[in-house]
Amino acid sequence: MTSRLAILLCCLLLITACGGGTRWQDAPQTHIVRRGETLFAIGWRYGKDPNDIAAWNRLGDGSLIYPGQVLRLTRPPGSTARPSSGRATASNRDARPLPKIPAQPAPKWRWPTAGRVDVGFGEKPGPGTGVLI
Repeated sequence: MTSRLAILLCCLLLITACGGGTRWQDAPQTHIVRRGETLFAIGWRYGKDPNDIAAWNRLGDGSLIYPGQVLRLTRPPGSTARPSSGRATASNRDARPLPKIPAQPAPKWRWPTAGRVDVGFGEKPGPGTGVLI
């Protein structure tokens, strides 16, 4: 019984030793732009906001990138969070109450057309099925 247990333990140790763990790769700090890439695609690939990448690299409003350009994918050291957009936000006291709009009554059922039915549903002579319009 003990020899079977020893063999089982040796097999388990051998199996666990053979399985190499996956190596964790650190996220790259920079990216070299290739032809056809967009800022959005680069942001998607690395899980970054394209607006953040543009701000970190001082790309400006147009956010144009060129092949061979090296883009920073992390916040520069010593920088703070995203700068404010400079737009003022409205406060609650500036808001005016909205006028009340009366609710419209629920629609009533109406037949789609007025006239006689040429052919009813069900079996009919000749090919085809469905409604003749």
